[in-house]
Amino acid sequence: MAHFYISVYSQPKEGEEPTLFIGIVENLDISKNGDTDAGLAISNMTLAAWDKGVGSCIIAACNKPKLSVLFGLTENRVLHTVVAFGYPTHKSKITDIKDGDVKYYIDDNGDYVVPKRKIEDVTKYL
Repeated sequence: MAHFYISVYSQPKEGEEPTLFIGIVENLDISKNGDTDAGLAISNMTLAAWDKGVGSCIIAACNKPKLSVLFGLTENRVLHTVVAFGYPTHKSKITDIKDGDVKYYIDDNGDYVVPKRKIEDVTKYL
């Protein structure tokens, strides 16, 4: 099986671009730590979209200062995350991590393969 690692610089082909981007913005006047609220909002949006056949990509590693200027955000309004929505052109499948490698890759069919840790490796029962 050939493994092609996904580059953060790869671009979708024409017609494969996301059809919607949503910026999750924290209001620091209300809370200084909105991670839980942002996570819940992102989860609900992505699950509701998927129910309608729309895929999503959660983008936390983006140029937040530049996007904040573009969005007209103020000092007390902070960009938390961007979520891209669009129609999937390929499938994704989960596989167990091998040799500690957590990098996504593209298989011979052009589908994403997403290595994940086993539940028993990330949970502890008391």
